[in-house]
Amino acid sequence: MIDPLSRRAFLAKSSGAIAALAVGRRALGASPRAEPPGPVYGRVGPRGLAGGSSVAPSSGEVILIDGRVLRASHVGPRGIGAGKSVLLAPEGDRGWSVLYAEV
Repeated sequence: MIDPLSRRAFLAKSSGAIAALAVGRRALGASPRAEPPGPVYGRVGPRGLAGGSSVAPSSGEVILIDGRVLRASHVGPRGIGAGKSVLLAPEGDRGWSVLYAEV
């Protein structure tokens, strides 16, 4: 029989497993992985991301689930607070831009 698993429990277990894998890679001295090939989830760094325009986008740090830090640009009138969730997309010039942000 299959025991029901709440969404919260599933997310907690899966994030714990991913974190354990990341720690294991570092402990083994594995080299950091190449940049992700597609959209990725992350959290805005401690300084947040200020609002920007298409002419002058703002930029800031985004921390991925495995601990890597990417520099991302943001185009939008409202800033994004520190620790907020964002979805990043790769740009053509090996940069990253915010596709979606938590309010």
